[in-house]
Amino acid sequence: MIRLLRSFLSTTIKCCIAIPLYYQYKLWGNNKRKTNKAVVIQLKHPHFKRYLYLFIKFLYLEGYTIYIKPNFITFYNLKTDQFCTYLFSEKIICVDKPPKNIKTIVLDETVLNANYFEAPKTAAAYHVPMSQHPLMYKENWWNAPITDAKRKQSLFMAGNFDESTYSVIEKDNVFDTISRLGIYSFLANKQLLYPIDSLQKLDDFYASAIDYKIILLNRLQLNVPMDELRHWLAKFDFYFALPGVVMPFSHNIIEAMSVGCIPFIQQSYADMFSPPLIHHKQVLTFTDITDLEDKIKYLFALDSQKIQEMRNEVYTYYNNYLTPTKVVQNLEKANFKNIYLQAEHYSVALFKESEKV
Repeated sequence: MIRLLRSFLSTTIKCCIAIPLYYQYKLWGNNKRKTNKAVVIQLKHPHFKRYLYLFIKFLYLEGYTIYIKPNFITFYNLKTDQFCTYLFSEKIICVDKPPKNIKTIVLDETVLNANYFEAPKTAAAYHVPMSQHPLMYKENWWNAPITDAKRKQSLFMAGNFDESTYSVIEKDNVFDTISRLGIYSFLANKQLLYPIDSLQKLDDFYASAIDYKIILLNRLQLNVPMDELRHWLAKFDFYFALPGVVMPFSHNIIEAMSVGCIPFIQQSYADMFSPPLIHHKQVLTFTDITDLEDKIKYLFALDSQKIQEMRNEVYTYYNNYLTPTKVVQNLEKANFKNIYLQAEHYSVALFKESEKV
């Protein structure tokens, strides 16, 4: 009884918050674009968060008009999420009923499945791939032209190394993955990291004759602005594709691949891509921590012809599977059925539950 009362009060409060915001957007912010391709978003639960924003943004970029039905809870869930709120600030969402004379695709929980890691990777199930960070698409940095300059044959990564956050994946032991903290600690103890603590020193390193170094920039100490990130990635041959918070997938590998930076990645992580990333083709892989140092020496010894061949394969993979255009084309091939969409923590929780059975 108490649980039902709490649920009722929670729903009531959300509706009270959403109603004025809903009508305000409908009157002054509503998307007016009308196309012959329509998608209706009809979700009860806020599980997908940033991945829903990316999913909808890709559809919008490919000419779909995005509708949500007059549902205050759906509106509340979208409006209060850190990234889904971009759908309103960018005026992507249309709060209205789609025209009756066009075919409408309804996307709800019967179509969008959060059980991303449990579902078999078959032709009957489309796994929406990892994307760049949402801000990359919001600000149109994701495909900004990059100058084709000489690259360092060094191993580069810029990201967050917060201990309380990025130790979770190894503690959970759900995936056969070394955390980014574990790798950072191993390399630091071996004194294999090249220290850089400012963008000026990063610029100086690039301009120097020094090469064959491992550079892991901790965002908590040196933050590379997101609008400059792909610019810096394009100056390196190799990217250290370290895992995310609760799952191996992280947006940084997609940003690196978008500029032809070759991922250096744990084999178990590479295998999770659909199709898998292949060692010595699009990526170079290591199996575990004991294998790490030797594989780094190996990539530093690669000749320029092999590096260029691999870079071309990285571009091919990215352009075939990871761009908004290709994601939407693959959704259309799947007839918008059996779509597995990341929900990060929630997807991992579902996977944990399935592993207990």
